[in-house]
Amino acid sequence: MEFDTPNKIPALPDRLTEKELARHWRITPRTLQRWREDGHGPPWLKIGGRVLYPRPDVLAFEAERKTEGGTA
Repeated sequence: MEFDTPNKIPALPDRLTEKELARHWRITPRTLQRWREDGHGPPWLKIGGRVLYPRPDVLAFEAERKTEGGTA
Protein backbone atom coordinates (compact mmCIF):
# COMPACT_ATOMS: atom_id res chain seq x y z
CA MET A 1 0.00 0.00 0.00
CA GLU A 2 1.33 3.44 -0.91
CA PHE A 3 1.31 6.24 1.63
CA ASP A 4 1.24 10.00 1.29
CA THR A 5 4.21 11.22 3.28
CA PRO A 6 4.88 12.48 5.89
CA ASN A 7 1.45 11.78 7.42
CA LYS A 8 1.43 8.04 6.63
CA ILE A 9 -2.12 8.34 5.25
CA PRO A 10 -2.90 5.77 2.56
CA ALA A 11 -2.59 7.40 -0.86
CA LEU A 12 -5.83 7.80 -2.79
CA PRO A 13 -6.12 6.01 -6.14
CA ASP A 14 -6.25 8.11 -9.33
CA ARG A 15 -10.01 7.53 -9.49
CA LEU A 16 -12.16 6.53 -6.54
CA THR A 17 -15.31 4.46 -6.73
CA GLU A 18 -18.41 5.63 -4.91
CA LYS A 19 -17.74 3.07 -2.17
CA GLU A 20 -14.08 4.11 -1.77
CA LEU A 21 -14.94 7.81 -1.52
CA ALA A 22 -17.76 7.15 0.93
CA ARG A 23 -15.36 5.15 3.10
CA HIS A 24 -12.68 7.87 2.82
CA TRP A 25 -15.11 10.58 3.96
CA ARG A 26 -16.97 8.31 6.42
CA ILE A 27 -20.32 8.90 4.77
CA THR A 28 -22.72 6.49 3.10
CA PRO A 29 -22.68 5.80 -0.64
CA ARG A 30 -26.31 6.99 -0.60
CA THR A 31 -25.14 10.45 0.49
CA LEU A 32 -22.90 10.64 -2.59
CA GLN A 33 -25.81 9.46 -4.75
CA ARG A 34 -28.04 12.21 -3.31
CA TRP A 35 -25.35 14.82 -3.88
CA ARG A 36 -25.09 13.77 -7.54
CA GLU A 37 -28.87 13.91 -7.93
CA ASP A 38 -28.94 17.40 -6.35
CA GLY A 39 -25.92 18.68 -8.32
CA HIS A 40 -23.65 18.87 -5.25
CA GLY A 41 -20.40 17.14 -4.37
CA PRO A 42 -17.23 16.72 -6.38
CA PRO A 43 -17.21 16.23 -10.16
CA TRP A 44 -17.67 12.62 -11.23
CA LEU A 45 -17.39 10.42 -14.29
CA LYS A 46 -19.64 7.61 -15.43
CA ILE A 47 -17.67 5.03 -17.37
CA GLY A 48 -19.11 1.65 -18.25
CA GLY A 49 -21.94 2.14 -15.78
CA ARG A 50 -19.54 2.90 -12.90
CA VAL A 51 -19.36 6.24 -11.12
CA LEU A 52 -15.78 7.38 -10.54
CA TYR A 53 -14.38 10.42 -8.79
CA PRO A 54 -11.01 11.73 -10.07
CA ARG A 55 -8.55 12.23 -7.22
CA PRO A 56 -7.66 15.85 -8.16
CA ASP A 57 -11.36 16.78 -8.05
CA VAL A 58 -11.82 15.08 -4.66
CA LEU A 59 -8.81 16.91 -3.22
CA ALA A 60 -10.00 20.25 -4.67
CA PHE A 61 -13.48 19.69 -3.19
CA GLU A 62 -11.90 19.04 0.21
CA ALA A 63 -9.66 22.12 -0.06
CA GLU A 64 -12.63 24.35 -0.91
CA ARG A 65 -14.32 23.28 2.31
CA LYS A 66 -11.33 23.54 4.61
CA THR A 67 -11.86 25.89 7.56
CA GLU A 68 -9.31 27.63 9.71
CA GLY A 69 -11.07 27.15 13.02
CA GLY A 70 -13.55 29.47 14.63
CA THR A 71 -17.24 28.63 14.58
CA ALA A 72 -18.67 25.70 12.64
